[in-house]
Formats: sequence, C-alpha cells, structure tokens
Amino acid sequence: MGHTSARGKLMRSGYVSNAALLLVLALTGGCTKFASEWDESTDSAHGALRVIPGDYSCVATEARSTPITAVDPPPLVYSVQAVDFISGLTPPSLRIRACYRTDIQCLAPVTPSLAPDATGVVTLPLTLGFSGYLELTGDGVVPTLYFFPDLLTPDLIERLEQVPLALLSPESLAGFGGTSRLALDPGTGIISMNTFDCSGPNAAGVRLELDSKAVPFAFVDGLPVPYQDTTTEEGAAGFANVPPGLAVVKGFKGESTEVVALETVVVRAQWVTIGALMPQFAQ
Repeated sequence: MGHTSARGKLMRSGYVSNAALLLVLALTGGCTKFASEWDESTDSAHGALRVIPGDYSCVATEARSTPITAVDPPPLVYSVQAVDFISGLTPPSLRIRACYRTDIQCLAPVTPSLAPDATGVVTLPLTLGFSGYLELTGDGVVPTLYFFPDLLTPDLIERLEQVPLALLSPESLAGFGGTSRLALDPGTGIISMNTFDCSGPNAAGVRLELDSKAVPFAFVDGLPVPYQDTTTEEGAAGFANVPPGLAVVKGFKGESTEVVALETVVVRAQWVTIGALMPQFAQ
C-alpha cells in the first residue's frame, strides 16, 4: 500500500483514535513530570463542545449478542492492517498476537506473534465467538492493546474493518512535543475509543465517562483537546493518565444519562489501549 492511498484511507475514514491516544502521549513533549493541577477539569473547558448525537435506535433492539457455546467453534480469520499514521506504511517489525480477554497479561496467547505479509496484512487464525484482544508491538512502535467489543463474528469483523488501525512511532511522537500543557504520568496508560452509532463509525456527540480519575480528551480538527469529553464528527475521544488495571468506559448520548455503549478494557503503564464503543453491544 502506497503512502498517499494508505494515509488517505485513514483520513477519509475519520479514524484518529489510535493516532489520538498516541498524539496525547506526544503532546507531553517527553515530560516525565507527574500531572498535578491539569488533572482537574475546569467549567469553561468541560463539555464546551456541543454536537448533535447520531442514530442510536439499535440500542433497544440489538442487545449484546447471544453467547456462542460450541465446544469446538469453527475457525474465523481476522485480518489486520496496521499502518504508521504518518507514512501510511506497515512497520516492518510489527508483530500482533491475540489474547483471551481474561488473560490480562497475555500469559497464554491464543496465537503466536505474527508478522505482516507482503501486502502489510497480519492474518490471525481465530474462532467464531472468540472473546479477547490484540497486542501490537515492534521496534519503533508504541505498544498498543486493541480490544474487541464483543464475541467475534463475521458481522462484527465487517463492522470493525471499516476503521483502519493507525500507529505512531516514538520518533513521530517527538515531533508533536511541547504543544500542550498536559503532563503525562509515566506510571499510567492511555485509553482511546472509536465511537459508532447505528449507521457506522465516527459517531459525533458521544460523551465519555471513565470509572477512575483521568484527563479526558477529544479530537477536534485533527488535534486532541484536553478536558473535552464529547466526540466531534471525528468520532475519537479518550483519557490520559489512566491508572493501570481494568477500566470501564461508558458512552452517553450527548448530555443525557442514556448509555449508548459500555466497554471494559485493560490499561497498562506506558501502553495505549484502543477500544470501540458500539451501540449494538451496549450491555
């Protein structure tokens, strides 16, 4: 995949959540100072953006899918193309492996660490109903976790493949340094969520809440804005300075108390965690 076409696909998809969370890392300018006064949001910044939420009619009619109970589930292939957000190229050292959701340290991986093929695609041999996440690592790649929002099915794969995975190298991160007042705690991690509504990805007007103290951010005009907790049409938002461990992210329909999606993910110090908030899997 060429430089222009790959990056163009990323930009046209509106998917910036991978780059979003990595860019928030970069905006610390390499600072190791622990965050202090910036951990508290201000009334002027919090919720300052107002956007009209999208279509969430499927929340009531499509609850989380029925568990798949087959003793020997059929195989199901999940193909991943993760590219550098700047160059549009797949990092040659990239390795991806799948892990069970309950294996939070991936001590017993489901697959070995697999490399991209000649087209830049990593093909993971999984099964129907797989519940888990991916680890993306490699030289020059900020380590990343990618969580599936539900049991793996062909329909879910089709939905998720609408949103490419984008990675940034540490060198790329340095180029964004010094442009934010946010100081990153090196003992924490970052969460970035790609939001969907019933019509597809890049849902605007989704307000995020986290079950622990952290600094919210949302992407506005291609840049992460601290203390904004509601997605714009770019459909990417998250949290910086998240304590390691399990984290619960809720998505609300604008300023209402109506939950449109909920996800539980794992956070590791100095890792980024990517998830998807999808109303079809709200509960």
